[in-house]
Amino acid sequence: MLHYSEVAHFSVTRRTQRAPYGEVHVTMPDGGVLVPRVVHGRTLADTLIAFGVPLRSETDGVGSVTHIRVAAHWMARLPVPNVAEQQALRRIAGAGPTSRLASQIVMTPALDGLEIEIDAHSVAPQAWAAG
Repeated sequence: MLHYSEVAHFSVTRRTQRAPYGEVHVTMPDGGVLVPRVVHGRTLADTLIAFGVPLRSETDGVGSVTHIRVAAHWMARLPVPNVAEQQALRRIAGAGPTSRLASQIVMTPALDGLEIEIDAHSVAPQAWAAG
């Protein structure tokens, strides 16, 4: 049985620790907005797939080639792309200065609230059947 002081210490400790998750604001190619929870330490691509976003499964030596655009005011918070990611981005038509690969962004507390837009070519086409 726990003593009251042990319970109080546990409660204070739990409330002061940062949660292991955050969120990301995702604008889809059709203009819809999603706000999935992210687990710190996982990649943005993992988060999108877990949330049910139908990403293309193409790879290019750096993981999945999921082209996203990061809101300009978030770019300074992201680590600089490594050489492999830079090379992959150069091969993507329409990539610009705020383009990144979702598989190369590891979510951290500093990126909570990150705003991105998924490129239309990064989403797998969906076929729906009525019935």
